[in-house]
Amino acid sequence: MTRESHEARAPVPRAVSIAELIRMVSAGEIKLPMFQRGFVWTQDKVKNLLDSIYSGYPIGMLLFWQTFEPLPEENDLGDFQLPRTPEMQPKNYVLDGQQRLVTLYGSLKLRIEASEHFPVYFDLRDRKFTHEGGPDIPHRLPLWVFSDIAALLEMLEKLRQIEDGHQLVAEAQELIARLQGYQIPGLELRENAMAKIAPIFERINSTATRLTLFDFMVAALWTPLFNLKAQVAQIREALQPKGFEDIQEESIVRALATIVLGSTSREAMLTGLRAREREALALDVVSTRDALERAVDFLTSDVGVISDDLLPYERQIVLMAYIFHHRRHPSAPESRVLRQWFWRTSFSERYRRGGEGLFDEDLAEARAALSDPDKLQRFGDPPNSAALISAQFRVAAAFTKAYVALLAVQQPNKYSIRPANRRRNSSVALQSPPISSYLPAGVP
Repeated sequence: MTRESHEARAPVPRAVSIAELIRMVSAGEIKLPMFQRGFVWTQDKVKNLLDSIYSGYPIGMLLFWQTFEPLPEENDLGDFQLPRTPEMQPKNYVLDGQQRLVTLYGSLKLRIEASEHFPVYFDLRDRKFTHEGGPDIPHRLPLWVFSDIAALLEMLEKLRQIEDGHQLVAEAQELIARLQGYQIPGLELRENAMAKIAPIFERINSTATRLTLFDFMVAALWTPLFNLKAQVAQIREALQPKGFEDIQEESIVRALATIVLGSTSREAMLTGLRAREREALALDVVSTRDALERAVDFLTSDVGVISDDLLPYERQIVLMAYIFHHRRHPSAPESRVLRQWFWRTSFSERYRRGGEGLFDEDLAEARAALSDPDKLQRFGDPPNSAALISAQFRVAAAFTKAYVALLAVQQPNKYSIRPANRRRNSSVALQSPPISSYLPAGVP
C-alpha cells in the first residue's frame, strides 16, 4: 500500500456538536446498520447521559464508518422511526455509540407523546431530567424544543408569566447554551472493505451485547429476498428434533462457507459469500441444511454424541458438514476414517486453540484422508488406556465429552453388575472389561 492510499484510509478524528449530529441524522447522512442491536437503554440511562452532557462530563467517542458499501439500514427503533431518506454516497454508519445517538435524537428532536423513553423534560426548578411532564407543568421544559426555535420562544414567554418566571427563563437559557456548546468527539473510519471493518468493530465495541461475525454476515448478505438470520433459524429448527438446535448461528454460517468457498476465514466469508448471487446462495443454504442433518445423524449413530451439549467442538460439525456435502453416502471405509478423525481431534483437543488457517487446512486434509487414512496422523494420537486413566476430567471439557461419547457408543448398560462382598459392605460393583475394550472399532 502506498503512503497516499494509507493516508486516505487513516481514521479521521472530529468533534461534532449535538445540533450537527441531529441534522446529519435527519438528513440521512448518519445511518444505523442492521447488524446493530435495537435501542435497549432504560429511562435511567437516558437521563444519566443527558445529565452528563448538562454537567459537561465526557460521554465517550462516537465511531462512524464512512463507506460506499450499501448495507441494509435499521429504521424502526421501537419508540420511533429514523427518517427514511434517499440513497446517499458516501454513508456514515454508526459502529459504536448507537444508544447515545438515539438518545440524543429521540430527546432533542422528536415530539413523541406516548413512548417509554421519550419525551424527556428538564425540571427548571430542580435542575434534573425527568420523563414526567406536560402542559400542566410549565416549569418542566420538553427537550424537543431544542430543535424548534418557535416553540421554544413560545414556552419562554409562558414561563415569564409565572411568579418565578424570570429565574425559570434564565435556567432554560442556560440549559440550551450547555446543549449547544457541548462537543462530542468522533472518529471516522474510511476503510471500504467490510472484511477489515468487522474485526476493528469487534475490538472496540464495549457494549454489554457483543456483536459477532454472524451479525455482520446478516447485514452483508441481506436483500429483500434473502434473510440469512431467518435461513439459519430454519436450520436450527430442523436440527431441534435431533437434539442439536443450540448449535451456534456462527457455526452454521461457517458450514455454509465451507460448502461454498472451502474456507471459514473471516475475509473469505465477508467477501466470497457477498459476491455470490443470492439465488445460488439460497440453494447453498439448502445444501448446508442437508449436510448438517447428515453430520448430526452420523454423530448420533456412530460416535455416541446425542446432543450438541455433548459435542466436544462445534468446529467438528462444521467439518463434518463439509465432508457430507461431498460424500452424501460415505462407504464403510470412509465412515471408519471419519470416526477415527473424530476421536483423534476430540482426545487430542485439537480445536482448543488454532486459527482459521489451521482449520482451512484441516478441511482439505480430512477430505483427503477418506482415500488416504495415513493423513489422519496430523489430527493427533488416538486415545489409549493409559491416557484415559490418567486424564483429569473437567465438566464441559472436550476430553470429558469425548469420553462420555466413547462409553455411550459401546452401550455400557449391557455389562452386568453383581453384589460386592456383603461381609464387607452392601454396595454393588461394576463387572466390566478393562478400559481398553471401550475403544471403538474405529480407533486403532
